[in-house]
Amino acid sequence: MPVETKYGYHLIKVHDIRDAVGQVQVAHIMFKTGNGADKNKIKLAHDKIVKVMEILKSGEDFSDVAERFSEDRSTAVKGGVLPPFGVGKMVPEFEHVAFSLNNVGDISDPFLTDYGWHMIQLIEQNPIPEFEEVESDLQRMIDKDSRSEL
Repeated sequence: MPVETKYGYHLIKVHDIRDAVGQVQVAHIMFKTGNGADKNKIKLAHDKIVKVMEILKSGEDFSDVAERFSEDRSTAVKGGVLPPFGVGKMVPEFEHVAFSLNNVGDISDPFLTDYGWHMIQLIEQNPIPEFEEVESDLQRMIDKDSRSEL
């Protein structure tokens, strides 16, 4: 049935349903390839990430290894730590691996995206808060949005 809002009437069709997953915070080590890289560049980056994986398996600290080796220099200086993110904020491959890690401290196997080879470590999981906890924040965001003026 049509749904009425202050903007008018809407018809809604559900194409897919997924569980809400909240946010995660991860640290990463990346060796860049760039979008459309040739096989040689991808192999060189892969060889580097495999060496880093061996270093991590020998017991070295993820943040120290990220600082020394990661080619994402903007995060390497912070031990590879990225800001918390939810679904739709990262490329799908990165997001899939990040949300598949179960325990804080878990480290992924190397994986490839259009940007290069990565390994990530789970720093923190933040589940979806209860509606009552975020209701006032949501209302404030709606009130600030220019569409609410229409």
